[in-house]
Amino acid sequence: MLRWLGKKWDDVKEELTQESANFCYEITSPVGKAVPCGDLRVARISCTDGYLKFILIHDRFIR
Repeated sequence: MLRWLGKKWDDVKEELTQESANFCYEITSPVGKAVPCGDLRVARISCTDGYLKFILIHDRFIR
């Protein structure tokens, strides 16, 4: 699981789909007026009820 931390979500999602893994994800954003842009990256991974849960963040923001 640790090999996915910090990786681009598109790459991780492709690998998980090939492995037929059960997963879900949530995209987080900072509080305030920052506008997210750039790639989604894996920030946190947990295992819940037989599936992997990924927390994603954008790697860049515009103020």
